[in-house]
Amino acid sequence: MVTAENTTAPDTSNRTFVKEVAAAIRMNGLEQIQEDYIRYDYEKGEIVGACAIGQAAVNLGGIFREQPDYLERQLNQVVLENHPLNYWECPRESCGGRQHLGQLITHLNDYHFWTFEEIADWLDSISE
Repeated sequence: MVTAENTTAPDTSNRTFVKEVAAAIRMNGLEQIQEDYIRYDYEKGEIVGACAIGQAAVNLGGIFREQPDYLERQLNQVVLENHPLNYWECPRESCGGRQHLGQLITHLNDYHFWTFEEIADWLDSISE
């Protein structure tokens, strides 16, 4: 697992990475937002909201917390044995979208308003 102490990027061809991202999306209770990775409240001095990628980045820590877009880029490189192409079909019926995995997570969060739990469940299903 990637932690704040271990900031090296995991092997993105690994199912374990996708499962770790799914688990990180489920952690903590940040308000789910669209259009931004992370919403920071400067008066409170804390993160108060995140999209699915931002939620995972905060919980994975390290470089991902500092640069959530790096996590999205790492996810965009994911190729699983049962899915040899680097593009994924949107799981929402009638959408027809095809994107890299990181972009698709953002798409599900921002355009279809999937909850963190729904996105994490879908990630678990593709990494089995």
